[in-house]
Amino acid sequence: MSAERHTRYQAVILRDDNAMLLVRCIFSDGRDWWMIPGGGREDETEEECIVREAREETGLDVRVERLLVDLPADPPDGTYVRWRSFLCRVLGGEAAPGGGEGSNAQLVDTMWLPLFDACAWPDVIANDPFLFPQLHAFRAALLPPLDAIIFDLDDTLLDRRATIDTYLAGSAQRLGLTPDVAAAYRTRFIALDNAGYTPRATVFGALAAEFPMCGSSESLVADWIASAFSDCKFMEDATGVIAWCKNAGYCTGIITNGPSGMQRAKLKSLGLEALVDVVVVSGEEGIHKPAAELFHRAANRLGVDPSKCLYVGDNPVNDVGGALGAGMHALWLETDMPWPAEMPRPPHSIRSLSALMRILHSAREL
Repeated sequence: MSAERHTRYQAVILRDDNAMLLVRCIFSDGRDWWMIPGGGREDETEEECIVREAREETGLDVRVERLLVDLPADPPDGTYVRWRSFLCRVLGGEAAPGGGEGSNAQLVDTMWLPLFDACAWPDVIANDPFLFPQLHAFRAALLPPLDAIIFDLDDTLLDRRATIDTYLAGSAQRLGLTPDVAAAYRTRFIALDNAGYTPRATVFGALAAEFPMCGSSESLVADWIASAFSDCKFMEDATGVIAWCKNAGYCTGIITNGPSGMQRAKLKSLGLEALVDVVVVSGEEGIHKPAAELFHRAANRLGVDPSKCLYVGDNPVNDVGGALGAGMHALWLETDMPWPAEMPRPPHSIRSLSALMRILHSAREL
């Protein structure tokens, strides 16, 4: 058999959760690299080469879906001129290193790397001059064409935990609570609050009963309305992401569930209404996420087709499920809310807003 070494044919093997398989190769001279499964083409088609390399190096049977990216080997890897990478899905088998890789190297390990969450990449990957640019190219190639980026508010742009901590600290001062009582009150509030999904009357009714020195439930609700969102805090990189999206030419918007007064107070505290093109508040619309109509109204007001919108939010059902149901693309921001086991994994996920900027920037460069 003759082997073509001009081009390295690579299997970008993705699981349903967008984790990508890498193999670890240790060379006889001591070099230790994580690599994309692949190699040179023998007397075979490109697809046959990808299937063979995947089976030999990872133990997996794969289906080749399409060419993902075709890039020059930059920086040069000393063997190949181009890297030609194909999107693959697993048909069967268990991922395991394939052992011998020529006469001077050994495949010793495998890793499922979360492709769309660069913040979770280990340093050995993030600092790899060969892998890093290719991974960004893969992420960008898997991102559809977009005209608008739309955000959830609570726990996406607004750091609700930090905001509530600020409120509770002020509330303890206003109520004259000792440090021990204030700490106990905070613990119970967070347990009752359920990230804001428990009715306020229920939360403060229970707190008034357990902490009678704090006053009636009515007075506690009144203090909440007056003070809870007077000093809101941004999620890290929130303003930078919005500014980047605007500068890159994307339309921007916010869709948020909740009563008009409360959500507008949050928006005002953060100055968000001036930063985005459209704000849609469920309490003003008479419908709530995950209803598709709420997402459609935001897209219509932006003048963008839902299929060209990316929605970013932390709630698997209201945000990701709602956006997908409305024909938008969805990106799950992993915060404190776990992904339900009964739901299919999201098509895209990140653990920080800064990762969204990196994905969009890579897409613009393709």
